[in-house]
Amino acid sequence: MARKKKVQARRVPRRAFAYEEDADGHARCSQRCIPARPGNHRRVPSTLIRMNPNGRSARQATRVRQRPPALLILLAAVSLAGCASAGDIKPGAISGLAGQGYLKTTEGFGIVTSGCSDAELWAVALTTARTLKPSSWQVGGPLVILSADERAGVIRAEDPRTFVGTTSYVGIFLRRLDGELRLIEVSAFWKNRIAATANPWETELLAAMRARLPCVVPSERALQSGTRP
Repeated sequence: MARKKKVQARRVPRRAFAYEEDADGHARCSQRCIPARPGNHRRVPSTLIRMNPNGRSARQATRVRQRPPALLILLAAVSLAGCASAGDIKPGAISGLAGQGYLKTTEGFGIVTSGCSDAELWAVALTTARTLKPSSWQVGGPLVILSADERAGVIRAEDPRTFVGTTSYVGIFLRRLDGELRLIEVSAFWKNRIAATANPWETELLAAMRARLPCVVPSERALQSGTRP
């Protein structure tokens, strides 16, 4: 009688188990999992889930993928809370001197004139707002006039064609100071107030109007007159 040849079972190499969760929240062996015995695919309690190479369990990794980053949520909330509109355009009060000979106000910057008529100042301000193509790459222009009230000396405008992805709102205000002195104030800001860069429309408009008006005087005159509108 022939002796039966003894067949030795092949050992399965030891490897790190990797588990994945099914729809019921139970852990099963993934394709990389080599069970201890063939056919051993029993469900494993979720408490026994081994860590993946990134240090997270399958359940934790799934939650991380589905959870929006906290920074994006914070930025979205701040963006919604910090949005401005055309209704926020308003004049400010004189607060001191700024660079380039401008007058600083609580809402923007200004220049001071003496000797020009109110009609001349209004014509220059409105024409400049309608036609100026600024040199700054951040904004587009010319401005779109939203309202122009000559009697009140107020021009409100916007620039939707900016390169920073947010609309600019611009206000131009003409006011009497003391005697013949007049203040031309420009206030400009982004629709998204959390934008880190300063809005260039203020200095661009003031520089253009100062070049067109022959009656611009040093800004110190407004402070010396003691006028605080």
